Amino acid sequence: LLDDVVVVGYGTQKKEDLTSAIATLSPKEVLKSPGGITDALQGSTAGVNVSGGKIRIRGTSSITGSTDPLWVVDGIIDASGNIPNDNEIESIQVLKDAASCAIYGVRGANGVIVVTTKKGAEGKPKVSFNAYAGFGSNTSKVDMLNPYDYAVYVNELYYNSSDANAIANGTWNKTVPAGVANPSSPLGSTDWWDEYFSNTNYQKYDLSVSGGSKYASYRIGATHADNDDKMHTEDVKVDNIYANVEGTVGRFTYGGRIFANYSRTNGFTGASLMNALQTPSNLPVYNEDGSFFLTGNNGRDGNDLVNQIWFLRNEKLRNRSISALGSIFGEIKIFDWLKYRLTYTYSFARNNDATLIPEHDLGTANGRQSYNSQSTTKGGSGHEIIENLLTFDKTFNDVHTLSGVLGVVSEKFDGWSTGISGRSNEYADFGPESRFPDSQNITSSQYNEAYFSYLARVMYSYNSKYMITANFRADESSKFKKGNRWGYFPSFSAGWVISNEAFMKNTASWLGFLKVRAGWGQNGNDNIPNSNWRAGYEFGDYGLYTFGSDKNGGTTGAYPNRLANPDLTWETSEQTNIGIDARFLDNRLSFTMDWYSKQTKDLLVEVGTN
Repeated sequence: LLDDVVVVGYGTQKKEDLTSAIATLSPKEVLKSPGGITDALQGSTAGVNVSGGKIRIRGTSSITGSTDPLWVVDGIIDASGNIPNDNEIESIQVLKDAASCAIYGVRGANGVIVVTTKKGAEGKPKVSFNAYAGFGSNTSKVDMLNPYDYAVYVNELYYNSSDANAIANGTWNKTVPAGVANPSSPLGSTDWWDEYFSNTNYQKYDLSVSGGSKYASYRIGATHADNDDKMHTEDVKVDNIYANVEGTVGRFTYGGRIFANYSRTNGFTGASLMNALQTPSNLPVYNEDGSFFLTGNNGRDGNDLVNQIWFLRNEKLRNRSISALGSIFGEIKIFDWLKYRLTYTYSFARNNDATLIPEHDLGTANGRQSYNSQSTTKGGSGHEIIENLLTFDKTFNDVHTLSGVLGVVSEKFDGWSTGISGRSNEYADFGPESRFPDSQNITSSQYNEAYFSYLARVMYSYNSKYMITANFRADESSKFKKGNRWGYFPSFSAGWVISNEAFMKNTASWLGFLKVRAGWGQNGNDNIPNSNWRAGYEFGDYGLYTFGSDKNGGTTGAYPNRLANPDLTWETSEQTNIGIDARFLDNRLSFTMDWYSKQTKDLLVEVGTN
């Protein structure tokens, strides 16, 4: 176990020599969890909290910026969506402290999750096929009052709020909504929770082929997943293909990785769970003829909430997305202890999403629409990474080991989005935007961002007993004004394997390993909109101007919505960590403890103009 190699930032390291807080999650734990890596991290990795599908490593580091960790898949940063399937995972490491994350600079402020996928091996082709099938149901049900108890409760409410005269002469119940006046005669009996949720069916199929020769190895595969519920409120299908190729000829190593994903979702949306649960349980969902019952009659029901199940059957949702990633690398072994590696990665994504609300009349003022409306959003993004890495690993006199990495990394991002909404009284299903020309509204946005970085790490180990590690990263971000674009993020850590000392020999029978470690470091965060240091303007009601003697009229113009701040610069997270690692009884029992202090300085907070 202690000889295991752990993937760290831009390299690997023996587990025994780690001086920072890095946790390892077994791929077997992921396969046991229906929610994949995200669910498997909950409760199995100290310092990691998962709530609502969001991962937080050692708390929240920012107020307005993103607090999601950085995902690194096969050395490719920001690649969380490029894991083919859980069966393809070889190893998972969680980098938790600043000493381990600082080498990722601006990207590592919220922790780093490093995933390595399986590769091919020399030998005959091996075929692997896995099939899964299952179902899901919502178990955390909120119990609501049944029709009789609800009606009794409403009657008691009106009774207790009536004056003494109304109670004395028996007229207090004249204002009780008609639908609940007689608890024994409800109009219906509906469990709105059960109407809102339905069981889901899940299928997934994985196929992979791997093999190789003396000079090259490969692993290719495909995955199909289908998640649907019995009412078809959300039908999600996902397909992907992937390939890993790697080979060595003499001192030259080469390889590449491709991944492509196509996702489509069909279903219904627009219903509010809160409104559904607030709808009286003594009302039906449907009339006897199968049409939707018109809830929200205030005199009868005591509220104006429309029938939310109508939205779950009529407000349509259609999402399509495609993404792909390609990465190639070449590595030359200059000396046995020195290597140079060049990697180029490009990924892109496209989406085409639409919702459609048909004409309807649900019986209330806020439940009527005299037209069919469609809203579409189309967008795309691109991400280019170029990495130049020089790594070294040299041992002197069998006891002194010096290793590390020097690198230059550049990144470019671009993206765009266009939203179009419109109305039509002719078309009632999805179609081109030209079919919905009435009251058409068009919005669009575009962004371009870039980073340029220098990175360095040096690790020294004396006889696997005393270890020191130093990291440094300098990031330049296009999000800030020139002069404030550079951020510098160092870290230092040290470890002492006490169990390797001569005075610990007498404990070897029960204490196999004992190490203390300490680290300090800084990470940066620039997770704000691009060029947010500039003043911003927009058109709208706040920009209403009057001219001349007419003070009642007005002309719409621009108004400031963001104040300029040319001094805006990096948010910095600083962390100190002290830890102990121990193994007992021939590694049958392990113990890890970490104490840390984490502080964020120079918080980036957007200040409104109103």
